[in-house]
Amino acid sequence: MSGTGAREEPVVDHVQPDESVSHAILRVVADIRDQSVVELDEPLFESIDPDALEALFHDDSSGSIQFQYLELTIRVTAAGTIRVE
Repeated sequence: MSGTGAREEPVVDHVQPDESVSHAILRVVADIRDQSVVELDEPLFESIDPDALEALFHDDSSGSIQFQYLELTIRVTAAGTIRVE
């Protein structure tokens, strides 16, 4: 695989109890791209507002959100599942 983030199969991970949704997304994307979080080419806030993202997934929230980041499709559910394609 090249560093473009292109994958044949989706990666599924989960937000850990001690991390924010935004950090979990960055962690998963960095892992896919074989980079550290600080090496990612674009800040997450250029694709989605991290504060709004955190607000969507508080307490009794339900549903999901999908967006593009670094040529990847990111889907996050209220249950904390992150799917990256």
